[in-house]
Amino acid sequence: YLMKKILSWILMLFCFVPSLFASWQSEGMTLTKSFEGFRSKPYLDTQGIKHIGYGFNGEALRLIPCKKMTRREAETIFKKLYRKHERKAEKFIGSSAWQSLTDNEKILFTDLSYNLGAKLKRFQKLKTETLNRNKQGMIRELKDSAWFKQTGNRSRFLIERLSA
Repeated sequence: YLMKKILSWILMLFCFVPSLFASWQSEGMTLTKSFEGFRSKPYLDTQGIKHIGYGFNGEALRLIPCKKMTRREAETIFKKLYRKHERKAEKFIGSSAWQSLTDNEKILFTDLSYNLGAKLKRFQKLKTETLNRNKQGMIRELKDSAWFKQTGNRSRFLIERLSA
């Protein structure tokens, strides 16, 4: 368990160093995977919903009654889901506005979509602050949310990247 936590923090620290060769999507995927962690067997989340892999809702994806998932299987599913949530985040913000977002803002909104699913639409004030290019307003809206209180290091890390 401790080794998993240490590796997770190393991955997150690695993402602080911008790479000339890495796209924001690959950085975002690395972060989201480290936040979610990998589980090869089904587990119950805090709401009693079965998950597997990188936080996949096993029931919604019809992966349950899957008894075990390999990391390779999870990688394939994760890439498709991440791209899906990237498109949902872009739709939420608006395509033209999306193009003007920083890489860290795109990572934030894609991760929010991955983590929250349809609940992303509750962040209308965050969207407004983003469209107004009000960084302090964005941070305030994130910190005032239930997401911030429930996700611990995930939310703090993403906000710190946003502040950079």
